[in-house]
Amino acid sequence: MSIRLSMNRIACVGLVATAVFFAPAGVRAQTPTAAQTAEGRALFQEGMTLVEQERWGEALEFFRRSRSLVSRPSTLFNIGSVLSRLGRMGEAITTLEEFLRVGDRRQNPAERAEAERLLADARHAQVHLVLGLNVPDARLEIDGAVVEGHGGERELVLDPGERRFLLSAAGYEDHRFTLSLLPAVARVHRADLREIPTQIVLAITPEPSTVMLDGVNVGARRDLPVTPGSHVILASADGYVSLERTARVSRGERVSLGLSLSRRSRTSITSSPWFWTVVGVVAVGTISGVAAAAITVHEDPYGGNTGTVLSGIRF
Repeated sequence: MSIRLSMNRIACVGLVATAVFFAPAGVRAQTPTAAQTAEGRALFQEGMTLVEQERWGEALEFFRRSRSLVSRPSTLFNIGSVLSRLGRMGEAITTLEEFLRVGDRRQNPAERAEAERLLADARHAQVHLVLGLNVPDARLEIDGAVVEGHGGERELVLDPGERRFLLSAAGYEDHRFTLSLLPAVARVHRADLREIPTQIVLAITPEPSTVMLDGVNVGARRDLPVTPGSHVILASADGYVSLERTARVSRGERVSLGLSLSRRSRTSITSSPWFWTVVGVVAVGTISGVAAAAITVHEDPYGGNTGTVLSGIRF
């Protein structure tokens, strides 16, 4: 029997359930008071009226409020029936299984037979979804509820209808998507999370300057995609002292690193080897000149009036 056909009969079955609302419910922790019983019955009857009007969501609320006051198998049956009509198959299965477990097999055989049919239909209508993931430890939420599980392939049994998914993992962007699941139709869906770039971003003074990343020249690039772990950055520029730093980056982390290079000191003229080479040459030349000056003899002619020119004795 299809779910639609079964649900068209809920009102009739529910009306039968009204007659047995006060039937024994088995072992109870506490017997309801007369006031609770009266209120529970009124809520139950209001739920039945709403079922006849096919106002399923409101009917479910009244049945649940009735059951919170007076727990009866008939109320449990109607809750399961309405949940099936709303497409909430997982909850319907749990509720109908409870009804069959706690209800008296000798009473209300029509309800039990209908519950068994609704239960079979609900199980058949559920969707078997295989979800493939590129991140095995991703956290999965469906319609806002966390779904426990691990692995790159998750086998899920879901209610039909539009389901909202959220996947999240450290170092990856959140991935949201929606699937429209048809009753009893199996699905396979692949959902890959996009990795957040792991980067080192440099700010270097002065510019331009050259950067070596782990021994590889990356030139003037400042946004450096890297793998998680430790990396060595060496910055250099003409006229400046090279600077080396180590940065440790986690997956999906963006590390900003500022490097300020110091100017290279100007060399003193007296500390240059060229200076002393030149000084040495000049010194040698000076000494030679002094020696030459010391042994030079100027022989000026005598300008006397005797007409005789005297010269020094020569060896």
